[in-house]
Amino acid sequence: NLKMSTSPLDSRSSKYIAKANLFRKVNTIQVYVEDIEDNAFWRFFLQPYEKIHNVQFKISTLRDKQKTLVGKCSLLSKFDDEKLGKNLWLCIDSDYDDLIKGYTVFSERITKNKYIITTWWYSIENLKCHPELLTNNLLKVTLSDIPEDDICKVMNDLGQKLKIPFILLLVMREQHDDRYTMSNFQQLLSSIRFKEGVIDDAILSDLLSKWNLQNSAYITQYSSKIQEWEVKLSHLGFSSEDYFQLYNGHHLLDYVAISLLKDKADRFRNQQKSIISNGADAADRKQTLLNEYDNKTCRGLSVHQRIEQLINDNNQFPECSATIRIRLQIEEALR
Repeated sequence: NLKMSTSPLDSRSSKYIAKANLFRKVNTIQVYVEDIEDNAFWRFFLQPYEKIHNVQFKISTLRDKQKTLVGKCSLLSKFDDEKLGKNLWLCIDSDYDDLIKGYTVFSERITKNKYIITTWWYSIENLKCHPELLTNNLLKVTLSDIPEDDICKVMNDLGQKLKIPFILLLVMREQHDDRYTMSNFQQLLSSIRFKEGVIDDAILSDLLSKWNLQNSAYITQYSSKIQEWEVKLSHLGFSSEDYFQLYNGHHLLDYVAISLLKDKADRFRNQQKSIISNGADAADRKQTLLNEYDNKTCRGLSVHQRIEQLINDNNQFPECSATIRIRLQIEEALR
């Protein structure tokens, strides 16, 4: 007999769900995610496997005593390895748990338990900032012809130019050396500016000169470790041009993706508005056409707000190392 649970969390185990599945036509796999906003992201990856494997994924956030428990630490604290299994999975951001041994107290579990699925790139936000998706977002907010590889080149350029500051972050996190932390790298990233659709090299050059002076002792101390990490990342499939995929996702979104698209959008929108203005034969007609353009592209929002909305709504992801890795993890968990 299926014994009823006395506590909501008692029933949240793979073994319990497996017993409940005996009374169902289709096996249910309970999947817990960090936040309700993550549901659509994980649904994109999980749904294609439902018909193939005759399963139904139930994607939820974790609630306990009428309270939603948000974040990977909440999930990993509530579910030990004994509760996880074929019928109960966790889908979470990778952060640096996949990269750095002992990054958190959960790192070993995350890398060894096949029922803990991660984003491989730092977080969901990194995939939402994929250059191909950002190009589509820019198209929607400008209605202009956008060079397909333009944004990709800028993102690759960023990864290359911030190579040493980023690798030093990984090295010092690995060494638990708090003299250079995520907030230090965030400060550098937040100071970058874009001009005419590319990185403002004059500002970045000045930033990096100051950064090198401030951190020269750490670079010298960890020079061999920096080289080792560059090789390690290469073996994992990350060239220096790809390092933006591993930046803190919220920082990448706030300081790079939105700022870059805003800079590009302003230029393309001005061009489009000039074309509209020059093509209209009367002042009232011109204003009507300009208003229509604003409504189509921004829908009552500012350009900045519309760009942020479009990026956050990205939920169809092109093939990349993260999507490949996520699918491999799902297939392994279904075996």
